[in-house]
Amino acid sequence: ALWRPLVLVVAVAIIVGGWATYVISDYRTQQHDRAREILTRAAFDDAVEMGRWLDEGFTDASVMATQSGVAERYVRWQKGEDPTFPKMLADRLTAERDIREYDCISMFTKDEWPFATTTGERCSDRAFKCSDFASRVVDSEEPMFEDHFHNAVGAWCVAWSGPVRLDSSAPVVGVIVYTVQVRDSA
Repeated sequence: ALWRPLVLVVAVAIIVGGWATYVISDYRTQQHDRAREILTRAAFDDAVEMGRWLDEGFTDASVMATQSGVAERYVRWQKGEDPTFPKMLADRLTAERDIREYDCISMFTKDEWPFATTTGERCSDRAFKCSDFASRVVDSEEPMFEDHFHNAVGAWCVAWSGPVRLDSSAPVVGVIVYTVQVRDSA
C-alpha cells in the first residue's frame, strides 16, 4: 500500500518536471527568436545605412567635381591667371572633409599629381591612402568607386571620384578623389 503514494509523488514530479522543462525551453526559444529578430533588423538597418553612405560618397565627389568654378579656375591657374586657386581649393576640400568626416579629399591633375589636398603628403602616400585610385580614374568620363585593402597599413580603403571638366562635353582636366577607411566609418 506504500507504493501507491510513491507512484503518485513520482507521477506528479514527472508532470511538474516536464511542465517546468517545457516552460524553460519555450522561454529560451522566445528569447532566441527575439534576439534573432533584433539582430536581423539591426543588420538590415546597417545595410541600408552603408548603402546610403556609399551613395553619399558618389554624390559628394560628383558635386565637388562639377561645382561651378573648379574647372574654370583650374584652367585660369594653368595660364598663370589665378595663383590663389590651389590654396583656396585645398581650404574648401578641408572644410568638406571636416564636415563630412572623410579621411582625405584631393584633386589630381591629368598627370596624376595632387593639385590640392586636405592633409598634405598623407593623401598622396600610396602605402596609406587611395591615391593609386587616381591613376586609374584621371581620364574617366564618369564618377567611379573602388575599395581595396592596403596591406602596408592593414586598412580597407574606399574611394570615390568625380571628373573635373568645364562642362559635360569638355575634356577632363583632373579628378576629385574622396577617400575613407571603412573601419573608421563603420
